[in-house]
Amino acid sequence: MEKIIHPFDYPDRIERYLEKLKALNLENTNYFQLTKEIDENLGMMPFSGICIKKGTELFRARKNSHLKGKMFSALSELTIRIDEEITTFGRANTPCKGIFCCSLDQYTAAREVTQWQLDDFGALIRKGVAFFNYHPFTQFMTISKWKTKEDLYFFTAFNDNEFEVGTSNDLIINQFKLRYKFDKERYKISKAMVEAFFQSEFEKQTINGQFDYYFSAYYSSIVYNMAKHISLAGLIYKSVAFDLEGFNFAIPRNKLKSLEFVSADFCYTYNSNGKEDFSNSKILVAPSYRATLDENYRLIWEDVWGKT
Repeated sequence: MEKIIHPFDYPDRIERYLEKLKALNLENTNYFQLTKEIDENLGMMPFSGICIKKGTELFRARKNSHLKGKMFSALSELTIRIDEEITTFGRANTPCKGIFCCSLDQYTAAREVTQWQLDDFGALIRKGVAFFNYHPFTQFMTISKWKTKEDLYFFTAFNDNEFEVGTSNDLIINQFKLRYKFDKERYKISKAMVEAFFQSEFEKQTINGQFDYYFSAYYSSIVYNMAKHISLAGLIYKSVAFDLEGFNFAIPRNKLKSLEFVSADFCYTYNSNGKEDFSNSKILVAPSYRATLDENYRLIWEDVWGKT
């Protein structure tokens, strides 16, 4: 089979196209037409990746506010919401696609579920930023702890070598070599520009509506589709809610079997919303009840202070 020339062999074209994407008015853009055009102009996407070792602990937080003081009762309530409940785009999801989002530590997980709220017009705003000062707040939530059953591979939405596990150069370069012909140096230039573009989209702080997630959601959807066919667990990206200091993982439903539930804590949290206090901590997490599972996957809660 004759190899075809990949779009990345033309860095100037890639640069012009990315500038066009940056200039788009996304609010008036059809997502499906947009992604079709991106596919045509960027071709097969390059990815860099990392390996998360077996036994790594991951944390997922869920608010308890809708339970009116009660605690979750089943493991299913702590995993992935049903697809029909997902009606909007998110940083790492498209509508009707439930994703298991978790973090590398409990503090990042807590910030992720408390950092955003809806304003009076229904738009997402970052608490404190919209009012030009800090607004510390509290929240009751459940933070579940999970453990990886095996080494897991994740594609990244960044490529700056900050992650402590380390990065590989390009997990799908061999597929590129089989299907395309390209100059290695021109490919590297184009790849760096595309990665920088999508990294900036994942790290976008000003969110005026779900349309501001179009590019990151598109990137995520490609990863999840690839995870159906190769040994890939999902996506890792930096936490905007934790000022890019923490890491989030997005794992599609069919890869959730790679995680083992450990326990869950019902917590009182205090979020200083970016302001350093309490020994230079931005968020405090104080568990009061801890749950394990019974044979029917029900959560059995016990007071962590030993009260009866």
